[in-house]
Amino acid sequence: MLKADRSPMRGRSLPEGIIATGEFSGAIDAWPEYLRLYRLPGGGIELASMGNAVIGEPGDFGEQDEETGEWALPDEIDDQRVFLQGDLVVSEALVPANDDAVAEFAPGEVEDALQWLRDYGWGGGKDWPRIERAVRAALEPPGSL
Repeated sequence: MLKADRSPMRGRSLPEGIIATGEFSGAIDAWPEYLRLYRLPGGGIELASMGNAVIGEPGDFGEQDEETGEWALPDEIDDQRVFLQGDLVVSEALVPANDDAVAEFAPGEVEDALQWLRDYGWGGGKDWPRIERAVRAALEPPGSL
C-alpha cells in the first residue's frame, strides 16, 4: 500500500548532474524539484529544473480507504516505482518541471544563467552559494575565478 507524500528521492542518491534540490509551491500544494546542470558540447550548459514524472491520479490505479484516507496502490506501475506526491502519482523518472524549466547558456553568460535561476526560484536558498559556484565554474573561462 502506497503512503501519501513518500518522496521518490528520499534516502536515494540523486541522478548524475543534479546539483541541488528545492521545495517549490503553488496556491494549494508543494513539490520537490531538482536542479540539473548539463555540460553541452562547445562549452555551454543546460540548466533544468526537474520534477518527478506524473503517472496519473491515485483513483486511476486504486481505491481510497474511506476510514484512513490511504490509497491502496501498487509500489510499481508499468515497471516504474511510484509514489504519491500531493494528489498525484509520480515515478522516480525526472522530467522538466514545466515548459519554462530548461534554459541553455553559452560560455561567458554567467550573469544571464544566474538571473534565470533567481527568476525561476532557485536563488537565495541555502544551496545558492553552491549553485552559483557550479554555474561560474562551468561558464567562466579558466583562471577567471
